[in-house]
Amino acid sequence: MKNLTISEQFFLLMMTKKGTIGALNDYGKVSLVMAGLLDLQNAGILKIQESQVVLLETEIPENYQSLAPLAAKIYEMKKRTLEKIADAYGGTFLDRELNLLIQNIRQRLEEKGVIQKKQESGLLGEKVSWFADEAKIGEIIDSLKGAFDNVDEHLDQLTLVLLLQKSNALAQYLSKHDQKVMKEDLKELKHSPLAKDVQKMMNVIDQMYVMLAVVAIV
Repeated sequence: MKNLTISEQFFLLMMTKKGTIGALNDYGKVSLVMAGLLDLQNAGILKIQESQVVLLETEIPENYQSLAPLAAKIYEMKKRTLEKIADAYGGTFLDRELNLLIQNIRQRLEEKGVIQKKQESGLLGEKVSWFADEAKIGEIIDSLKGAFDNVDEHLDQLTLVLLLQKSNALAQYLSKHDQKVMKEDLKELKHSPLAKDVQKMMNVIDQMYVMLAVVAIV
């Protein structure tokens, strides 16, 4: 999905009709923040080194503008670590920071024409519902299934698979057979030439996931 970032794809797959991520899906919100960090790393804005987040650049490329709120939050931090970012986006996940990030991603997706909103009048006032482009959803799912055919060219899609797996969202889009095949493919990666790179990426995801999940529970 060259025209959509990891975080945009993830949000598109997780979005409810309210235009957000389910109120009780804390793990989905955790994964959205992680996707944003990995996108900013892809964009050359930062580099994740173990628990440290090293700032490399302040100008965000056009295709990553949806992550401006996340980047701005990181810029203002005196100590940039995964733990500090977890604190900023922790708690009940109803904080302004996360809402701002979601709103920005949703706006960019609307501008790209892959989601649309429908407004209806009701007894309680105007109701707004959000809908994802089913064709685009299909394209993303197909790309996930093909991510293991040539892993070194599909690391972003592999990342998306891992984040969806962490969020328990794969079952919504994949059959039990496809999920089993994908799980076996992940095991096979441990024996591939890319094993170190894939394992490093998985470790970063796990580390951030644990930190944010702990903050959410507290």
